[in-house]
Amino acid sequence: MATHGKFNVSLLLVLVLLLALSGPISVSAAKPAPPISVRLTSITIDPEDAAGATTNAPGAWSTNLADPLCQAGVRSHGNFLNGTQPGIGLGEISIPLKAGVNTFKLVGFGVFPSNAYYGAVLFFDGQQTPPQVAVYNANGGRGHFRVQPAGTQIMGGANGGIFFDVAPGSPVYTAPDGTQVKVQAFHINAFDSTTDQVSCYQIGADGIPDMVATLTLKVTPPKK
Repeated sequence: MATHGKFNVSLLLVLVLLLALSGPISVSAAKPAPPISVRLTSITIDPEDAAGATTNAPGAWSTNLADPLCQAGVRSHGNFLNGTQPGIGLGEISIPLKAGVNTFKLVGFGVFPSNAYYGAVLFFDGQQTPPQVAVYNANGGRGHFRVQPAGTQIMGGANGGIFFDVAPGSPVYTAPDGTQVKVQAFHINAFDSTTDQVSCYQIGADGIPDMVATLTLKVTPPKK
């Protein structure tokens, strides 16, 4: 038994010596995720019918300052992401997206319970027309969103674009570098919301309830 114990000790010493002679063990660091350059550059909230076509009814919002609509405020982690300029607290957006889930809270002046459906019309990377993504949902509902059929007339309204545009028929935008942006959720309450955070162009309560919506985007970098 003593000899067997000495053999185990000798073997252990040999293993320690071999590890010492082999030098430090290198561990490869995880490759960083590729940078994401996709930006969300315009949003229009469009009153629509059950088929997803615009009704052009009162009660629409956009982030574009050049159209006649009230502004759509865009928030993340409690902060408004709209740009500002003199006299305008809710200006244009140019929001860099990160890999993974990006959730935004939208808010706009007024509620319009007579509008049964609303669309979220999205533009990315400064594209003006047509929109790259358009989805819609029931006003005040919590069900899953629908996708307007391709070619359906909807409000566009991106900066430098056209007011009436056509739906792309997809909830997914694929950027030139292969990055995919997919709508995971869109819910809107312009029915009985009691939130009061903005006026037509400014941040701040004004005594009139506001539309509120949640938009969730999943960003997937291209495979390398």
